[in-house]
Amino acid sequence: MRKTLLFIPLLLLVLPARAWDFCWPNEDGIMLYYNVVSQDEQCCELALCQGIEYNCDTLRIPEVAISRGNQERGDPDTTYAVIGIGTRALSYAEMNKQGVYPYTGPSTFRVVQLPYGLSYISNTAFNGSGVEEIVWPENNEWFRSIGNRAFTKSALQHIVIPKTTEAIGEYAFSDCLLNSVEFEEGNKKLTLIPDNCFYSCYWLTEIRLSPSITEIGKSAFEGCWRMKTVRLSPNLKTIGSFAFSRCSGLEAPRLPYGLQFIKSYAFQGHPKWKSLELPATMCDIHEYAFSCGTIPGMAYDRMGIDTLYVNCETPPYCVSEFVFGAYTYDDEERNYTSSIKKTWLVVPVGSVEEYATTWPWTRFDISHIIGRDVSGIKGTKVREDGAESIFSVDGRQMPEPRQGLNIIRYKDGTAKKVVVK
Repeated sequence: MRKTLLFIPLLLLVLPARAWDFCWPNEDGIMLYYNVVSQDEQCCELALCQGIEYNCDTLRIPEVAISRGNQERGDPDTTYAVIGIGTRALSYAEMNKQGVYPYTGPSTFRVVQLPYGLSYISNTAFNGSGVEEIVWPENNEWFRSIGNRAFTKSALQHIVIPKTTEAIGEYAFSDCLLNSVEFEEGNKKLTLIPDNCFYSCYWLTEIRLSPSITEIGKSAFEGCWRMKTVRLSPNLKTIGSFAFSRCSGLEAPRLPYGLQFIKSYAFQGHPKWKSLELPATMCDIHEYAFSCGTIPGMAYDRMGIDTLYVNCETPPYCVSEFVFGAYTYDDEERNYTSSIKKTWLVVPVGSVEEYATTWPWTRFDISHIIGRDVSGIKGTKVREDGAESIFSVDGRQMPEPRQGLNIIRYKDGTAKKVVVK
């Protein structure tokens, strides 16, 4: 008897714990597994079930799931609203023999159709999965968040960020196959693109950020080397460290009026730009922010900008002498030797002398600092929230306002001529 009593606990230790509360098939007869989130509010989330393969092209997540009651005890069935995709619910994060995460798991689903009433997608929900497309329900007002690494290393190719989204987790889309990202119009609560959010999405070629975005986090788009254009939010205040580092195909972005901080290596590794314009609202610029070199700290880690326009009457604060790239010291005096001889610095009229005598703007050759009238220049904030189309004077449609005369057509049917200096 003692042996039996001792054996039972040991047996329980080796039995796998069930990671789900109940199961219920979807409309296609595919069995899905759920965890109860709240018994009082009768809601649940899709749960991980080890060893289950969903072999279908489209996996439909139902709006409700039913937990069968115990018929012998007379317990009733309970209907739960499906409000979330749980942690690792549809993930496949196992490495292959070469130590590489595959983009397709044992399941074959390519498309996932989400239910009306969904509120969140948890951490690692689709990590490493073969999902290529997410279909959102129409008019869902409940969705709020996408978790950390939700789609990391997945086969996801296109994503629409719903207008109700309030938060996206770190590494949410890193290392996946995204080629397009769309922020649904009308979002007012999503203010941050978090650290490493789109890290190494090398198929991503362009992106237009939601107007609600005020900050781009560290390495948010680092390694997106195919990216050519980025349309920044008109309300953007901060571009984080390495935000667009190693985006070797990126065209010079139009920095919005209101931008205040550009952190270390923000655009490090860009191709040579003809020009870049800093708005009058700039406060701090960190080291190697605009370096086009590929190895930080090396002598060729240079600016690579033909003309730098700075609209600030007072030179913006530079946190390091390396803001404009590396330089060499004079051996005797330990005074640095200017390494910026191929870039024109264009500043407000009357501020030339101040720039020429303010550290480290003194690195620019005095013969290459010129003044211009900046009155009326307000960056690129041109009623972006209401603009439907932008045209040049010869009728060509453009993705954003360009220097000179632009014709802006708004969603209310009106049109306006706007001059960008």
